[in-house]
Amino acid sequence: MIKIIHITSLLTLFLFSKCSSEAKAVANDPEVAGTSVKKGNFSGANGYSVAGSMTIKQTSSGAYVLTLESDFKSSASGNLDIYLSSGSAVTNPHLYLADLTIFEGRQNFEIPSGNDPTTFSHVVIHCASVNLPFGAAELQNP
Repeated sequence: MIKIIHITSLLTLFLFSKCSSEAKAVANDPEVAGTSVKKGNFSGANGYSVAGSMTIKQTSSGAYVLTLESDFKSSASGNLDIYLSSGSAVTNPHLYLADLTIFEGRQNFEIPSGNDPTTFSHVVIHCASVNLPFGAAELQNP
């Protein structure tokens, strides 16, 4: 019985260490030129802090770009992903955008062509290791 508890404790520690607090680089991607089609502000979830604003712009070529603005910050790091979703968690329908490898500052993510971001209601920061949303921004009209 003690072995099972010990193994369970180690497994839990391993999983949560994949999405943990650690030293972070700060991103400073250039501002994207285009027309804002959605905006939002992040709030944390499940005890994690995710804050800052985001915008989705359509460029002159018709491409959509999600920008986590310069005030974006996540207290957790590690195995985090960015999704467009129909809810504040990764719910169907959803669209995976990218791994989040820098946890603070302005970052641009191109939305794959053929996808209309205005059909989604949220941008979700999700930890794959524990299958939990760490934060979300509700999409609003600019």
